[in-house]
Amino acid sequence: ASLVALTTEDTYDDDTFWLTYWSCYGCLYLTMDFLENWLGRIPGFYTVVLFSSVYLMLPIMRGAEKVFRNILVPLAGLQEMLLVRDALTVKKEMVKQLTPEQAAKVKKVVAESFGKADDDDDEENDPLLKYGSINETV
Repeated sequence: ASLVALTTEDTYDDDTFWLTYWSCYGCLYLTMDFLENWLGRIPGFYTVVLFSSVYLMLPIMRGAEKVFRNILVPLAGLQEMLLVRDALTVKKEMVKQLTPEQAAKVKKVVAESFGKADDDDDEENDPLLKYGSINETV
């Protein structure tokens, strides 16, 4: 599946899924290898490892993404980079779904919202909440 994901040219979603999976599986394997000496004789240890691998792999459970976002990214201190990547993903999806005029309006409202000073956390004056509907803005 990883080879197929790497050879597809359409999207990078499958590449991200499999890279995330292999990162999480590698950590699971290292943890299992370390704990095997002490816990390997306990009945059910390998069953837990097997179910953990299945949990990480199945797309319907999104286990690898959950483990990656909630455990590996904070451990590595990469929360900011993940937020920037998510913002770029949202921007790409927005550009696909909106007309250029609508996209320009949305970009303006978002820029106004994020352009505020950090000490100004007054939600009542936040442009994103103030306008409510993009159609009413500008």
